[in-house]
Amino acid sequence: MTRPYFFPLRKVLGIVLIASWTATSAQPPQAPSTPEKQRPSPEEIERHRIEYVIRHLNVSQDTLARFRPVYTKYRMQLLNIYKERRQILRTLKEARQNHSLTEAQAKQILTRWLELQRQEQAIRNQYLGSELPAIISYRRVLQVMRLERRFNREVLRRWRQQQRAQPPGQ
Repeated sequence: MTRPYFFPLRKVLGIVLIASWTATSAQPPQAPSTPEKQRPSPEEIERHRIEYVIRHLNVSQDTLARFRPVYTKYRMQLLNIYKERRQILRTLKEARQNHSLTEAQAKQILTRWLELQRQEQAIRNQYLGSELPAIISYRRVLQVMRLERRFNREVLRRWRQQQRAQPPGQ
């Protein structure tokens, strides 16, 4: 024989458990206890690149004071071109996924891509060929180029290490 006074208690406990479960599942997920590193913005990467080059470039403070604004302007102009290229690639990817890339759109994308390459080359010629050598020697300009490549390798190596450290599916 079942005891009648336990039945309402079980029912109340069940309702409380269901209510608490739905209340906790309706809340937004909590942030993980260890903060996940977000991918840095292109501007942040450029700031780090500029600081890296300046830190490893052995020149006087006077030369550095003249070099920094010119080099920063050079890198920011390249960054604008890189951003526009990424936007073109996103547009191209969307068009391919939707199977909606027309011949006219392809021509427009290709024309703009080639124009951006010409602009990038013109910027490099202007800064690496004349503006930076007016401040530092040509050997130092080559050192700047080498430091930029080293920075790229280090950033890529760190990114790969982070990717390997993450568990699959994240």
